[in-house]
Amino acid sequence: MTPTNLKATVQYQDFEGSAAADHHDKNYLNDLAIRYAIDTKKYFVIGIQVWIGENRDIQKGGTYIDLLAVDISEVGGDIDSIVTYKENNNRILPYTKFRIEIDFEELIEFYFKRFAMTLIYRNLSKDTEFKEIEL
Repeated sequence: MTPTNLKATVQYQDFEGSAAADHHDKNYLNDLAIRYAIDTKKYFVIGIQVWIGENRDIQKGGTYIDLLAVDISEVGGDIDSIVTYKENNNRILPYTKFRIEIDFEELIEFYFKRFAMTLIYRNLSKDTEFKEIEL
């Protein structure tokens, strides 16, 4: 296992940024795991990874959604236990990916209350402080 920070990457990295979301009041990522027959007695979902493939003219790339989950028997089955495991293991957290078939729009609609993403040209994203000018 090679450690990674799970930072989003694409081929050229023309844009960089961040994303944030609030979970839905009724549906959680573990509910999504149950829906896709992932054993939630064995795995606890800690996040998602979204990849939208290369788009060229009328040829559209695929959209892939992976659930990122930890093995409960190894790291614990709640956030506090998982954080404790990470802190006691050089900040390394082993996880497993489960690819699921779900539309991105459905994922956002049913599993997140709010979703925000910001992308900026990479030449500007690292050391720039932005100031919005209102019109």
